[in-house]
Amino acid sequence: SSHAFLMPSTPAISVKVQKSSPNRRVSYSSSSSSSAINEKKSRSTIILKDSSDITDIVVEAFGDDDDNNADEIADSYNFFGVASATVWAAVAVIVLSHHPDPKFIGCTMKHNILTMSQALAFPLPILWCTFASLQDGAQRGGWKRLGSATYQRLNLGLVVSSLWLAAAAGLPGIFAFGYDLIPGRLKISAAAIHACSAFLGVQVWKKSDGKIKIVDSIKSMIKKPVNKVSTLYTVACAGLLGLSALPVVASYPLATIPSVLGKRLARPASAFYFLAAVASYCIKDAADRDRLDASTFQTLRKGLAIGSG
Repeated sequence: SSHAFLMPSTPAISVKVQKSSPNRRVSYSSSSSSSAINEKKSRSTIILKDSSDITDIVVEAFGDDDDNNADEIADSYNFFGVASATVWAAVAVIVLSHHPDPKFIGCTMKHNILTMSQALAFPLPILWCTFASLQDGAQRGGWKRLGSATYQRLNLGLVVSSLWLAAAAGLPGIFAFGYDLIPGRLKISAAAIHACSAFLGVQVWKKSDGKIKIVDSIKSMIKKPVNKVSTLYTVACAGLLGLSALPVVASYPLATIPSVLGKRLARPASAFYFLAAVASYCIKDAADRDRLDASTFQTLRKGLAIGSG
């Protein structure tokens, strides 16, 4: 079966499920791109009738016969990674395609395209490397790996950034200096997807029995790095944390730094700089432990490199 929830002037997000025995193929598609995941077990069909049914993806992952089925969690990370990137791109294109302020009426389409590209260049690689790392951890190591400090940090970073994005999508006037430019159905869909991403992160963190020691993490960050790579990512983490806070605490025009997205998206985009700071800390911790060759940290480093390039 297949259903789609549609957003005005944006591509549909669709979920298609084909049941077979003993294998089932689930494909997630956005625009012309699609990805498929082969699963070992046959499970109940996922049906999305509207944006409120997105929670079925998460509920299925935790509510089947095996409450510790990490394969279900991997599928959820895949779905919400694609969905989160899609709704952010849709919001960016719609909101930045024109400027509502008459003072900027002379902005050309070239200017608007460059601004839209700026809104995608950093956030999308950061979303990719975060969700891909969490999905890989679930698939390769199951709940034991998801309970490690690295994945706990990534999940909690995902929770904070997704909640921020959900609030920014649902209440754009508060986050965009009074501008409310997101169409109604897209606003609901984006807020729901980001909120469910946060819900997924919380549930995985709780199920994995993780107990992040925030004080210990801070002490680890401020202690002397053990090598040059660790030093580099310590500086990157501190810098990205500062940049993520700047749009929140500063007034215009300083609040548009670092994303340079103006009043409309600068504050919502700060979520991605916070998520990048969490990824940088994970890499720093891996460098201290001589674990940089692991696939998770390679993925995180690629995402940061692409987004910063």
